[in-house]
This record gives sequence, structure tokens and C-alpha cells, in this order.
Amino acid sequence: MKLKFNNLVSKNKTKKIKDSYITKVIFNNKSRKLIRAKKLLNKIIENELTLKQKNIFNLYYLDKMKMKEISSVLGIKQSTISVHISKSNFKIKKIFNYVKSFNSN
Repeated sequence: MKLKFNNLVSKNKTKKIKDSYITKVIFNNKSRKLIRAKKLLNKIIENELTLKQKNIFNLYYLDKMKMKEISSVLGIKQSTISVHISKSNFKIKKIFNYVKSFNSN
């Protein structure tokens, strides 16, 4: 009876180790993908957006300012702010999808 119990405990420990390892591998892969995505996003913002788009994008997404606040600070209409945010998002999505199409092949 004790031998069966020991085998059961041993199998359980092995399973926990495997589960832990799998979790770490999955987490690390997700972390790596997230880090790569953040790096790509930074490169896109830096290299593909105009200076005005970059400033508005950063104020809106990073500084969490509302369009009305950005409009007041920059002296630009809210509709113009909205257009810049939309164009920035479009450029970013377009490049992400382009890169993704190469990575999936």
C-alpha cells in the first residue's frame, strides 16, 4: 500500500513539474511576443508617424488625455485630433498586419 502511495506521490510531483514547466514556457513565449510587439510599436511610432501624429498619439494613449484636452493644449480642433488618431491607428494596424503575415508563414 505504501509503495502505491509513493508511486502516486511521485507521479503527482512529476505532473506538477511538467505543468510548471509548460506554464513557464507558455508564459515566456507570450512575454517574448509582447516584448517584440512593444518594440515594433515603438519603432512604428518613431519612424512611421508624423511629428504631429506622434505627439497626439502619445498624449492620447500614453498620457491618457481626452481629445478635448489635447485640443486645448495644441490649439487644434477636436475633429482634427480624431483624424490624427485614426490615421495613426490605421498605419500601426497596417504595419502590424504586414509583419504578422510574414511571421505566420
